[in-house]
Amino acid sequence: MRPWYSRWWGIAILAYIAVTAVLGIVFLVTSRGASSFASSSPLDTLRAGGFTEKQGVGGTFDASVPLFTDRDPAIGAERPALVIVEFSDFQCPFCRQAFPIMREAVAQYGDRLRFVYRDFPVDELHSEARGAAEAAQCAHAQGKFWAYHDRVFQNAEALDAASLARYAEQVGLDRAQFDACVAARTFQSEVEEDLQAGLRMGVQGTPTWFFLPDGDPRKARRVEGVIPRDALLQFLERTLR
Repeated sequence: MRPWYSRWWGIAILAYIAVTAVLGIVFLVTSRGASSFASSSPLDTLRAGGFTEKQGVGGTFDASVPLFTDRDPAIGAERPALVIVEFSDFQCPFCRQAFPIMREAVAQYGDRLRFVYRDFPVDELHSEARGAAEAAQCAHAQGKFWAYHDRVFQNAEALDAASLARYAEQVGLDRAQFDACVAARTFQSEVEEDLQAGLRMGVQGTPTWFFLPDGDPRKARRVEGVIPRDALLQFLERTLR
């Protein structure tokens, strides 16, 4: 007689057990990932995924520095249950990987969530990141930061001046105003201010995220790197429901 595990029903049982075990492991990993970045602190940072590290940067946290200001590009709820602040670099491959994940989260939870973008160009590794950051701030001055932000990340392999100007035209910016803004480096100090604020808050590279329940900086939690999509959405579903 053939052993039970070689019969069709035996094979089906074994397959069911295997699939159930795999799904259980996946759920356990994502649950731990979500809970760990929810319970970390600015001085006990979770490294979630791919991360571009800036050389020679310490990890101290200066609580006197505001995590975000009214000048920073932001999208989502005006009175959110959660604020997420990202320090990002337009030439960072991991920021490019992360941006659609966060944009999906905002689209899904934008009535309860607010997402704030701050610049952190890693100049020693990304020679065109600062120029892209200043150009994006020029787009912000015309009320089209997010359209420009998305277009730049979608084309992050080409961030020279001519390409940045072309993206401005593609998203409907006033080219004369944009070109003058970029040429004058109108937002040079704004980008540098973001960078210095990040350094004082212990940001060591990109992308770095701060999660602020109720927008309260005293409750801030810091995460470095690309947060897996499923873990992030699971965390938001549990936090914002």
